[in-house]
Amino acid sequence: YRSTGFCKLDNFLDYFTECMNKLKGKKVIWIGDINVDQNKINDLEYRKLDSTLKSFNMVQTIQSYTRVAKRGNKFTQSTIDVILTNCYSDFCSSTVLQEQIGDHFSIKFELQFKVEKPPKFEKKVIH
Repeated sequence: YRSTGFCKLDNFLDYFTECMNKLKGKKVIWIGDINVDQNKINDLEYRKLDSTLKSFNMVQTIQSYTRVAKRGNKFTQSTIDVILTNCYSDFCSSTVLQEQIGDHFSIKFELQFKVEKPPKFEKKVIH
């Protein structure tokens, strides 16, 4: 969760960049509420985030609204809960579920990956 009051976007992007530089060559998935609406592609915050993601070959996989809130007499819809990854080809799916936590919908993804079998355990008796 990135609180807009306690963590400015530039600070978050600096931290994100530092982490991604340390994880170079690794498959990475970031999940959470980053409070940058993915539907406002002309906003400066969206463009900064998008540019940073592209620099690490990351994509944002959630394509539906993740938050519905009432402001006065109006309802707002936004996509601020995200799944960011550089291994999208390993994804089977990513979706927004209808289950809500507060005013946010849950998000889910499924990966396709292989787990190697460990070598067979061999018992040896030493005399």
